[in-house]
Amino acid sequence: MLAGDVSPIDVITHVPVLCEDAGVPYVFVPSKEALGQAGQTKRPTSVMLVLPRPLKKGGDAGMSTEDDDAFTEEFEKVHAKLKTQAPVFTRTHE
Repeated sequence: MLAGDVSPIDVITHVPVLCEDAGVPYVFVPSKEALGQAGQTKRPTSVMLVLPRPLKKGGDAGMSTEDDDAFTEEFEKVHAKLKTQAPVFTRTHE
């Protein structure tokens, strides 16, 4: 997720290209303040990466296995929706 009100925009202009090269869907959200709040921080946030599963399993991350499973299930729903809405660019090789 990328904030649409970052200034100067040059700070994040490379991120969509990296996402496209890696096949990672991305979306712009209206404000860096809202993105920061979504990340549970008081600081404005320019870019946020949401992983398909926690880096640490279960108790190590403070989440139960059931929480891990629920997170993964919700991530898959959001990921599927995002892929239908995010810009898709394909390269043609000639």
